Amino acid sequence: MKIHRDVIIIPTYNEKDGITKILQTTNRLYPDMEIWVVDDNSPDGTAGIVSKISESNPNIKLISRKSKTGLGDAYKETLAKIQKINDIRFVVTMDADGSHNPLDIKKIIEALEKNDLSIGSRYVKGGGVKGWGFLRNLISRGGNLYARIITGSPVRDATAGFVAFRKTMLDRFDVLSISSSGYSYQIEFKNKILEVGGRFCEVPIIFTDREDGQSKMSGRIVIEGMFAPWKIAGRLILKKRNFINTFKKAILAFLVFFTLFFSLYRLSESPSVWYDEGFYFQTAANLAGSSEYGIRFSPEKVEPISKMSVGYPLLYPLAAVFKVFGSDIIVARQFMLVYLVGFILSGYFLAKRAFGKNIALGSLALLATFPPLYGNGKAILGEVPGSLYLILALLFMNYAFSGRPTQKSLFLILTGLLIGLSAATKPIFLLGLPALGLVLLIKFFSKRLSLKDLLMIGVPVLIPILIWIFTQFNHHDSFSTILGFYANPSEISDIPGRFLANLRGLVAGIGPIYILAILLIWTASVLIRRAKKENFSLPERVAFVFSILVFLAYFRTGGFYRYIFPAQIVGLIYFPHALYSCLNCINLQKYFIILIITSLSVFGTYQLVFDSWVADFYESKKTAFWTNYFDNFPEKTSLFFYNTPEVALFDKGKNYYQYLTPFGGPFGQQNLAIIKSGKVDKIIIETSVFEGDKEWFLKKYRPERQVYKYTILENRSI
Repeated sequence: MKIHRDVIIIPTYNEKDGITKILQTTNRLYPDMEIWVVDDNSPDGTAGIVSKISESNPNIKLISRKSKTGLGDAYKETLAKIQKINDIRFVVTMDADGSHNPLDIKKIIEALEKNDLSIGSRYVKGGGVKGWGFLRNLISRGGNLYARIITGSPVRDATAGFVAFRKTMLDRFDVLSISSSGYSYQIEFKNKILEVGGRFCEVPIIFTDREDGQSKMSGRIVIEGMFAPWKIAGRLILKKRNFINTFKKAILAFLVFFTLFFSLYRLSESPSVWYDEGFYFQTAANLAGSSEYGIRFSPEKVEPISKMSVGYPLLYPLAAVFKVFGSDIIVARQFMLVYLVGFILSGYFLAKRAFGKNIALGSLALLATFPPLYGNGKAILGEVPGSLYLILALLFMNYAFSGRPTQKSLFLILTGLLIGLSAATKPIFLLGLPALGLVLLIKFFSKRLSLKDLLMIGVPVLIPILIWIFTQFNHHDSFSTILGFYANPSEISDIPGRFLANLRGLVAGIGPIYILAILLIWTASVLIRRAKKENFSLPERVAFVFSILVFLAYFRTGGFYRYIFPAQIVGLIYFPHALYSCLNCINLQKYFIILIITSLSVFGTYQLVFDSWVADFYESKKTAFWTNYFDNFPEKTSLFFYNTPEVALFDKGKNYYQYLTPFGGPFGQQNLAIIKSGKVDKIIIETSVFEGDKEWFLKKYRPERQVYKYTILENRSI
């Protein structure tokens, strides 16, 4: 006679396509186990299908809930019922979408012989995932690591939904006390069992992406997952003796997860694909597709643009990625996240090496909550890649002069190579060369740096620069033309007037005032430490001189704050320590510094979410529109992109012409005759440009439609 019952719980919502298969398979494999299907009032009729199956199989039961309030609520209500039933021995939970293999139920139950909780784990040896893309994998693994660090849990797959546990565990706590209602219930439930003394193990399984239906993953679920571990930590953290250290680890984990979340959020749409990205994307795509370095101006011709402001340290790696994964905007932006996240983490480690963990946390908080970093970092631009190479160079310089003597030579060589790569990435980073040279020469002539060390940095710098010259410029580019372009890239004719306008611009809004405040406080900190004869490390000297040079160079530009952006993000790394030095001078406590850093971080977060360039495009669908437009575009229809390279990058074909007017241009001017003669079928042009020369365009073309800020013109002969 059977003296116990084992129950499998399967929650459902709109799973009509796969529920029959999962029930039949599971029941066939485990005919002695009860299967409870908990349906959240699925509008697709899932409950009706289950009800019909249960009529002929008493082991299959349907529990219908009145409304969909979350996976966690479905589990809690069901487990609360199980708590009142005495003859239940084991409980198994699994998904209804086919991602959990019913064959694995046997081995996770067998693991309960020596444990109270058995977890079907993707993230132990032998486990894994099939069918997920890069982003889904990154979010899942990052979320699990985040939960582990904050809660201190030893569980590697904290979000797993395929688990088995002894019913006696439910007798040790109130299931309804679990506060999570969504997917983060999984994290909280496992921690509850561990809190009451339950033993656990993780059994490797292969998780297969759902076979039928649609994923329930959403932004709300991700956000709930960000905060759920903190609720758990709130119960546990005061029980630990090392409260402060645990809290610091939790803050670090939160900031890393925060960075990953906002880096990935609406990646293809926010920020909007813009003008400069069109140049760099097309150049890398042409390099990957036909090994031609340049822009396609006609179906037959790709021409190099030597005055392009991004070099091979970004374009060649991007082309290699395109070669493997295909030329697509989402691929490009995923690749840019390597630079973005790499810069933020490298900045943290540089600050940690120079000033310790506390200061480094402040630097990380400021970087992670700085909206322009995501705006410039997610886009295909050179500022963040160049900054990453620079910060890595400073990090290796720090190791060279404070690490093991046996590794000093290697670190010095890496410093030089990375400074060179930074300079070759974007012209603004050429200012890193005089910054490095000035600092090293002063140290050399003061006999605090050997000639050998000077050469071990200086010679490797030249290698990336020479490669840049070879790949960037054509044989017909004169030295004077190149020098003139880089000396005045914005083609400013009235430099004194521009200088005064940019000076006024520095106090015209909160953004430029923030930039100015960072540099002023950093400068004050340097002067205070010099006066006190305190340590002023070589890497910080290079960073400081570089930032000042960038700040000064800003006055001869067109006034866009992007031109001063590299100085600001480098300054943010050193800002917490600079603030500490200044406030310590007037005997203000460190808690006041924490208050300032926290306030700036909260304000940055507010801007990142509601009031910034990236926030403006969270609801945008422009990338989706252009992707769909060109996916359905007739192959034989010819196009002319009139100074719209950011749209041209979506066209996967070659049947188009371009005319571009960046600084240093125009380029493709000979193609204007094609418009004049009416030889192309359609033109894509900014509406404001079209309106400015309407009569000329309307001779051969008529407006077809307006899309965002663009007008699509159609040949009158069509």
